[in-house]
Amino acid sequence: MKFVNKKKIMKYSCMNNRLLHNSSFLPIMFFENGNRSNRFTNVSLVFFNSFVLVVFTLGILVQTAVANQGDNHVDVQQNILKKSIKPESQDIPDDAEWRLFKGDKKPHFKWNHIGFDDKMWLRGKSGFGYGNRKSKFELSDMRGNYDHIFVRREFTVDDPDAIEKVLLTINSDGAFIAYLNGIEIIRNKLRMNEELDISGFTHELLPGTNVLSITGFNNRIGSKYFTFIPTLKFIKR
Repeated sequence: MKFVNKKKIMKYSCMNNRLLHNSSFLPIMFFENGNRSNRFTNVSLVFFNSFVLVVFTLGILVQTAVANQGDNHVDVQQNILKKSIKPESQDIPDDAEWRLFKGDKKPHFKWNHIGFDDKMWLRGKSGFGYGNRKSKFELSDMRGNYDHIFVRREFTVDDPDAIEKVLLTINSDGAFIAYLNGIEIIRNKLRMNEELDISGFTHELLPGTNVLSITGFNNRIGSKYFTFIPTLKFIKR
C-alpha cells in the first residue's frame, strides 16, 4: 500500500488492524482509478510538528515581550534611582524642617554628629519659640521649665570644593552654640539677628551628607517670649 510520504512504501492488508493501533498514523480512505485503496499519512505527526512550531513561535514572542518589559522596568528603576539620589538644595531657609530636642533633658553626647539617630526627636519647621508671631514651632511648655533647645538639620553637599562662602544667620533671643558635623564652629553669648561668615570651616564639609546642629538659649528661663530661627546659605565659586 502507498503512503502520502513517498520516501517509504509499505505493504499491508486493509484488514490489518495493527496500523490502527499505532497512534502516530491515521488511515485515510479514498478511491483511485475505480479501485478502493487505503493511504495512510502521518497526520498526527504533521499536527504535532505544526503545534511545536506554533508553541516555539509564541515562546519567542513572549520572551521578546518580557525582555522589552524588563528593559523598560530597568529604565524606570534607574530614573527613580537618579531622582532619589539627586542632591537636595544645600541652603537651609528660615522655614526649613529641623529635628528638635527640648532642654529639660540632656541629649545623647553624639547628638550633633553625622549618623546620629534622631527619629525620636520632635520634627517641625523653624522658627522655634513662643509668645510671638514668628513661632511656627510653638514651645508652649518652655517658659519656666527650660531655657534652651537642641536642633539639628542634615543637608547635602555634592562638591565641597565648589563652595566659596558659607553664611550662617541666627535670629535668637539668647546665646547659641553652632556645630558642623560635630565640630563647634561658632558661639555667641548675646541675643542677635545677623549673618555670620563661617567660610573658614568649609574644609569640614563632606561630599554627601552633612549636619548642622545648634544649641539655642533664651535670655532667661521666665521670659515672656522666645525666638530662634537659624538659616544657612552657600555661595559657589
